[in-house]
Amino acid sequence: LTYPDGASHNCETLLRDPTNGDLYLVTKSSDGVSPVWRKSAPHVDGSETELEWVTELQFGSGSLSGSSNTTAGAISPQGDRIVIRTYSDAWLWHREPGQSIGEALEAEACDVQAPDETQGEAICFSGHGDGYITVSEGDARPIYYTPLQ
Repeated sequence: LTYPDGASHNCETLLRDPTNGDLYLVTKSSDGVSPVWRKSAPHVDGSETELEWVTELQFGSGSLSGSSNTTAGAISPQGDRIVIRTYSDAWLWHREPGQSIGEALEAEACDVQAPDETQGEAICFSGHGDGYITVSEGDARPIYYTPLQ
């Protein structure tokens, strides 16, 4: 995968849309500006694809306050929720039927109160999408499950 601007970007967040197989990358930056890029399905081994810019998120200020560094994300198994975490917070977007990932991410996010972890690095939805699971970087860290309403 290559970025259209020809640059390399720090990216720890890879999302897969279960409705169509498209991949989304959310870049990580110290200033919190996180472009979101898309690689449409299908995915062919050995092929080279230029990513498509989708939208931009601003972590660390405003409605996405807290840490500015994105570290993980997931799309629920049903495709109706998107969660992206930073070192300190987790943010949830609701996705309506027929809505694109980009359209969903341009709406207001909900702070889902990530567990207090040393350095939050991972997040995923439970198999039924009724909660999310997180873990911090480091040895012997606890794994947390947080139910969603």
